Amino acid sequence: MDLKKENKILAVRLYSGEDIVKNLKEAFKSTSSPVGIMISGAGMMEDVKVGYFMGRGQYKENLIDTPHEIVSCTGNFIKGEEDIEMHLHVSLADDSGKVSGGHLQKATVHGTGEYFILLSDMDIKREIEEETGLKGMKL
Repeated sequence: MDLKKENKILAVRLYSGEDIVKNLKEAFKSTSSPVGIMISGAGMMEDVKVGYFMGRGQYKENLIDTPHEIVSCTGNFIKGEEDIEMHLHVSLADDSGKVSGGHLQKATVHGTGEYFILLSDMDIKREIEEETGLKGMKL
């Protein structure tokens, strides 16, 4: 992983075989910002696990084993008391152009991964919401 920070932008370069979730959290953790907004993600992923929210904190997990191009990657990072809360969604295309995606839970870089994160000083936390069972943003 390579990192470069300038002004309020963090650039993250990941390489083949690297754990995307672990490294993006680590990259964001290295900053002093409490909040980060994923501006863009490009490259490819494989061994991907995405979730689809089914209600009350339950997710249906979908596995994507083969390499897929990142079509879109959006979401945010919030520093919690113990860990980085990462909420990212991805859209991924296979070699025929078919797109699938969901809540990113696990992925490995295939070829390259290039990410830009906007750093913010906003005071935002996450708390479990009784109605959904999700950790929602507390503004």
